[in-house]
Amino acid sequence: MLTCAEAGMTGKPDDENLAFAAVRGRVIYSANVGDYASLHREWLQSDRGHAGIIVCNDQRWSVGEQLRRIIAVADAKSAEQMVNNLEHLSNFGTEFDR
Repeated sequence: MLTCAEAGMTGKPDDENLAFAAVRGRVIYSANVGDYASLHREWLQSDRGHAGIIVCNDQRWSVGEQLRRIIAVADAKSAEQMVNNLEHLSNFGTEFDR
């Protein structure tokens, strides 16, 4: 895992963050659903690839809940399945949801 701060990308535009992640083959995680959904569409339409995007549309979740759901995504999707894919964290419940 690499945060924007650790990568020196804090405050950079979303498209630069996605490009940074894509070049390194990293899936990006953000609560900025609208912008990343738009970037996802734009990139696919222009034949630009990315390693995957995970978005969180419920910012009321604790960090622990978000992490549990990110792990659920990682358990359900291989790196190959994430390529050029946008996943909503809300689609990946945890055992605590049952």
